Amino acid sequence: MNGNWFMDKFVPGLIAGIVLFILVLIWNAITAGQVIGWFGGVTSADLDAAIADVQTMEGPAGPAGPAGPAGPEGPAGVAGPAGADGAVGPAGPAGPRGPAGPAGPAGSAGAEGPQGPQGDQGPQGEQGPQGDPGPAGPAGPRGPAGPAGPQGPEGPAGPAGG
Repeated sequence: MNGNWFMDKFVPGLIAGIVLFILVLIWNAITAGQVIGWFGGVTSADLDAAIADVQTMEGPAGPAGPAGPAGPEGPAGVAGPAGADGAVGPAGPAGPRGPAGPAGPAGSAGAEGPQGPQGDQGPQGEQGPQGDPGPAGPAGPRGPAGPAGPQGPEGPAGPAGG
């Protein structure tokens, strides 16, 4: 080993490490423990908060004590509100029939109804007596000429002419 190595390398490295450590401490103080937090450390504010949480926790419940003597009876309370209506009961039997009341005034006549359908034709009556003969009717049209008759006898000779 060379003696210069200690003075040339180790001492300057040690001084640089100490300077770096002091700078990190200053930085940690300025940033409220940021550097300690990087390495998983706890700041004093974190530690105080954890202690306060533990101090404010309730402990386990203790055993129950014996029951105390009963106190004097208190005054009666005010009446509560009325309950809901009950269900409707079954209908009772019908009563006796009362006397008939007086007749009311007559109503006005109703409108005339529609005409009914035509009735069936009745049976045919007996034949009546024969009536008087009626007047003669007008002459009918002239008929066609009949066939010529047989020739008659020859007539006398006529006067001589002049």
